[in-house]
Amino acid sequence: MKAFVRRGAVGLCAAAALGLGLSNSEAQAWSLEEAAAPYKGSEINIICEGYPPCYALQEVSAEFTEITGITVNFEFGDLLAIAQRMVAEQLTESEHFDGMQVLSYHLALFGEQNFATPMSKFLDDPALRDPSFNWDDFVPELIAQSSIYKDEAIALPFQFLATFGVIRKDIVADPGERAAFKEKYGYDLPEPGLIMESKRLK
Repeated sequence: MKAFVRRGAVGLCAAAALGLGLSNSEAQAWSLEEAAAPYKGSEINIICEGYPPCYALQEVSAEFTEITGITVNFEFGDLLAIAQRMVAEQLTESEHFDGMQVLSYHLALFGEQNFATPMSKFLDDPALRDPSFNWDDFVPELIAQSSIYKDEAIALPFQFLATFGVIRKDIVADPGERAAFKEKYGYDLPEPGLIMESKRLK
């Protein structure tokens, strides 16, 4: 997930990145360029893990910079090291970064210690929020796990990593698939009755 840490007004313009995809008439009346105008010429500093999703975010930020005139700087590193660094930054109030990647199980730390700026500061401001942004576009369980602390959103998910194995039950039950798996790996697939089913997402 991505969180905006305490750094004041500069963090506000980062929220305008939520508005890159305009899709309805109400959203068309809102302009990312106008929303970001007060912050033109400023910089946003983001730190995240050095792997493809964050590299992709860096590439997308070029479009954001072109529209807004706001430079987005990225630093990459090991996720656990980033977490330690950000806690130290908040405790010492050095506050160099505006946005960071946060592990879901660190959410409570950043919420309880007020290290993260509540998303409502961005999303409740009509001047900053793209009207096409909708919480219903996210999987509710993902939001609950990665974004909400004490009934308040303090981050936004940007990926989903399952912490458990995912397998299709019809494949596990297929005799041909079971035999081919056993021949290749030397052991059996789990019995279909041991597989927990999840509701199909629409």
